[in-house]
Amino acid sequence: MNKECNTVFDTDFVSVFGTKIANLYKEAIEYQRVLPDVSLTRFRQILELWCAELAKKNNLNGTDDLTLRDFIDFLYSERIFTREIKDKLHKVRQLANNAVHANKELPHDRQRNELISAFVQARSFFSSLLTDLSALLSSSPTNVVIIEGELRAVEEKEVIYKAFFSDNAKDKFLGGKAISALHDVYFQKLPTTFVTERQNIHLSSHDEIALQLYLAAIELDAELDKVSVNLWCNQKEREELVHARARSEYNYEFALLVADRPDDDPYKQRAFSALRSAARRNHQPSQALLGALLYNSGAYVESFDLLKPASLDGDLLALRQLYFYYSEGKACPKDMILATEYAEKAIELGCTQTMYAYGRNLIEGNNVKPDKIKGNELIKKATKMGDKQATTYSKMFIENDLPKILADEFSNILDILSKGSLTGSKFAGFVGGRKIGVNDSCPCGSGKKYKRCCKT
Repeated sequence: MNKECNTVFDTDFVSVFGTKIANLYKEAIEYQRVLPDVSLTRFRQILELWCAELAKKNNLNGTDDLTLRDFIDFLYSERIFTREIKDKLHKVRQLANNAVHANKELPHDRQRNELISAFVQARSFFSSLLTDLSALLSSSPTNVVIIEGELRAVEEKEVIYKAFFSDNAKDKFLGGKAISALHDVYFQKLPTTFVTERQNIHLSSHDEIALQLYLAAIELDAELDKVSVNLWCNQKEREELVHARARSEYNYEFALLVADRPDDDPYKQRAFSALRSAARRNHQPSQALLGALLYNSGAYVESFDLLKPASLDGDLLALRQLYFYYSEGKACPKDMILATEYAEKAIELGCTQTMYAYGRNLIEGNNVKPDKIKGNELIKKATKMGDKQATTYSKMFIENDLPKILADEFSNILDILSKGSLTGSKFAGFVGGRKIGVNDSCPCGSGKKYKRCCKT
């Protein structure tokens, strides 16, 4: 600290809030370049801790089931802080939400750069929030100028290396995130419809390594050594206990990785156990993902109860799923007014997947009144933002560039033929009548994995 100028680095000042918040804040700074989604999630966790501490300090009850959005509004209604502080808290919350269900349709570099940009904006708000909240929660002096301090940036290789040699749950989790990021980089470079067996195996190896790291993080975090063995007597009870004791964040990432696998996959049921455990603790991303999965399985009432609160907090997956909830007519009579409201809210928040889905429905008249002009605009907007599904659809049906697409794909096939046999490779999901593999490119031409596209 510079006493003459009365300035202090944010990385030093944050210690007035205690070790837990200080560690979360410093971790956010360290991982901002390599895992910006983790950094933004840490900022959201700090907001949740601040709100909980303010409620406790002011003897406010009945906050356990509030979303973060409602929690902030509730504290403001109780005059715990000013409107200016409320607005800054909401801004950080909205920026942090960019990390939840990151749009996999966008090119990886663009997705990462957008998350880094959101982090930079969120950190700038934190500089003043640290001063604001310290006045409300601690006795520390507030007549200081807080400036952004630097911490050693962590590299991707270091994160992965540490994960393999550490028995710490957090290190295992971060290693899984880093492997998943590498998976996305590699996947973005693949052809849109033609993936060889070699490439498929390489992608599957990424998934398997990340899966085992997430599971290790969950098992280590549960610390069953501290629990009497009498609390569980079979494997199912043990798994439920592990997920109940492990962090919601770890449960969510594990479930996200396996949720789209076939029903007979050995990890599929554990994904539901993990999500239910996290959802019970009001972990918003888990509530949204579980709600989406339950909708697809026909459990509409339970699905809605999970999707609704998540949508109020601006969760893009929840908003997109509620568009389908009201437009498809499976869960309830069609209500296109409500469906459109949810679609437009998701689009307003920058969800290119909703732009594509809603835009295509408008063009084709699926469940909505046809409006080709608006539909084309939405598809073009999603294409401009880098959405692969929208890009393919635009070339095929708006620009009428199907011959070029087919020529490009045929060129990809010739390249592969020149390098080796087609034996064992897959084209458009089928070879000789074989079933589409969940990790194959989707035959619709979106560029996504089949399990993350038409299968769902």
